[in-house]
Amino acid sequence: MTTEQLTLRRESEHIYRVWLGEKRVGSITGQEVGGRSYWTWSVTAMLPTPPTYTGGSADTREEAMSGFRATFERILAGPHHWMPEPAKWTPGLGNGWVDPSYLNGASKSR
Repeated sequence: MTTEQLTLRRESEHIYRVWLGEKRVGSITGQEVGGRSYWTWSVTAMLPTPPTYTGGSADTREEAMSGFRATFERILAGPHHWMPEPAKWTPGLGNGWVDPSYLNGASKSR
């Protein structure tokens, strides 16, 4: 597995998902706060062991893409484990994150 296989797929104007083959491994998103624009990235499919940071921010999308790749390569090169697929997101329920089993009739959300 190499980072040359990483691809960026635009989901909306300021949201990009990062894929490794057919597995979504992270996100790069544009933000604006107090008139300042910036980009954040997050590796979501792997966690380093022991856990350390898996994301960051940059002034431009290109810098965020570079930061994502560097973080992904650092995690991939060391001890790590793959995360399960992301939980389903349902707007309007608590903080929005719902355990997938809840969608199948279970009674616990997170």
